[in-house]
Amino acid sequence: METLDNSTLNKIAGVEIVLAVLVTQAGFLMRILGTTQLTLGQFGLALLPALVLFALWEIGKLIGRRSQS
Repeated sequence: METLDNSTLNKIAGVEIVLAVLVTQAGFLMRILGTTQLTLGQFGLALLPALVLFALWEIGKLIGRRSQS
């Protein structure tokens, strides 16, 4: 029921975030993979669904904890 309690999963998520930024911001990776640079607004749009899902997941856990009490 705890968020962020799995250190391995947290490290993997961190690496994924770094790789996502590198793929869209590092010139050599952009050339190799054929990607383009993203703006801050585009990163925000990409991050929004993940934040909404995270919030909904936490609300679900909160409801689950309260119903167990």
